[in-house]
Amino acid sequence: MARELADRTLEMVAANPNAREYYHPETGEPPASAAPCFGWTAALFIDLAIQRARGLV
Repeated sequence: MARELADRTLEMVAANPNAREYYHPETGEPPASAAPCFGWTAALFIDLAIQRARGLV
């Protein structure tokens, strides 16, 4: 379950040109009201990518 959540999160963020504030939980699309270039989303993406590369998730 953790791996699936990590993979879906990485896919949602990578599919968009900017790391948005939040994404729709079912479609993965960022709503128009979501702030672009959001720092915590970028930080989470980097952390998840490192964990997946190391096989920790």
